[in-house]
Amino acid sequence: MRRALAIVAALGGALALLAGKPGPAVNVQQLAKAVAHEDDHVTAGELTAWIRDRKPGLRVIDLRTPAEFAQYHLPRAENLSIEAVTAAPFRPSETIVLISDAGGHAAQAWVFLRVLGHRRVFFLRGGVQEWTGGRGRSGGC
Repeated sequence: MRRALAIVAALGGALALLAGKPGPAVNVQQLAKAVAHEDDHVTAGELTAWIRDRKPGLRVIDLRTPAEFAQYHLPRAENLSIEAVTAAPFRPSETIVLISDAGGHAAQAWVFLRVLGHRRVFFLRGGVQEWTGGRGRSGGC
């Protein structure tokens, strides 16, 4: 419960930072509805299927540090900082899955990309910890 509240607080903070800034119009109600209906994330099982099935246009973006990424990362993952993800050249046809250690930074980056107009954006619920089932992260890809 605390983790969910922390993520909601982080999302609220991210939206507050963006309020009043020039750029794309932000439909906060639409974002809140996506969060409430859990349209904002994928599970480890769903992402496994997308990777296994070679889902066209899938981009898996790992927001962890380069050292963490080098130690272990998911198949097909790219390493970008949370700052760099907002400037990355994503195409509208791509499905973007954001990953962080426990999911918090990925949830924040989801807000940033949605505000920038990207619609096919998700984050891995529970982050790398959900992917590994809480086990250690040795033996990376």
